[in-house]
Amino acid sequence: MRTLKFISLFLFILILLLVFGCQKEAITEVPEEKSEETSEKLSETKPSPTPISIYVDEDTPLFLKQAFKKVVDAQPNNFILISKIDNAELKISVKKEIEDIEFYTEIYTQILVPVVPFFTYADNINWNDIKLYWQGETGALDYLTNNRSTPTLLISNDTLTSLTNLLGPPAENILINILSIEEILKLSWKDQNIWSIIPFEELNKRLKVLKLDNIDIFDKKLDISSYPLTINYWISGDEEGIEKLKIALSNYLDKSRDIDNLTII
Repeated sequence: MRTLKFISLFLFILILLLVFGCQKEAITEVPEEKSEETSEKLSETKPSPTPISIYVDEDTPLFLKQAFKKVVDAQPNNFILISKIDNAELKISVKKEIEDIEFYTEIYTQILVPVVPFFTYADNINWNDIKLYWQGETGALDYLTNNRSTPTLLISNDTLTSLTNLLGPPAENILINILSIEEILKLSWKDQNIWSIIPFEELNKRLKVLKLDNIDIFDKKLDISSYPLTINYWISGDEEGIEKLKIALSNYLDKSRDIDNLTII
């Protein structure tokens, strides 16, 4: 009788062990299924998008090149600068190419302004005279100085690049000093026989702004396309890519002539 009870107890314990073992296997199988699902999701992860390639014309002014570089540095996954124009998705140029004109749009408009020392008598400068001066006829602008002497042109490297894009290379006999805007402001108080062309955003009350062909740059109704010292820089390529670049570039470039904040200096 005792033997029968012992056998019954042994069988009961054995059944419990078998049931517990099955439950343990079932529990350990669940994480394995989840692990397989996770690995499948990881394998389905989409690759990073290829950045949009940008070519910037070598004749573009330095300030504009630097702005594009800031965009690329800030968004390396979206944009990349390349040196070969044929491989670029977006192309920045200083002039439109006639055969591709329908693909071009403006990426930036620069406004340059003629200025003289504050106490200069002259109020207006003629565009044709500027072109003559640039071509070497320096006497064409002698009316800019109070003593009718030939004026020296003070400009920055960037402005020289912009004017060269607009007018071609300057004549060798022109008196040109390459200076920063700070240096130009200092000299304007010491030397009355100078004149300058500077970006609109760098205008200062210590300089006298000249009308250009009697066009007043402070006229809020001015059609800026009629102003001779308006320089457009162009971009060609995919329309969606151009729009993305324009938005990114707006963080690093101010409007050259912001009509909403325009005040008379």
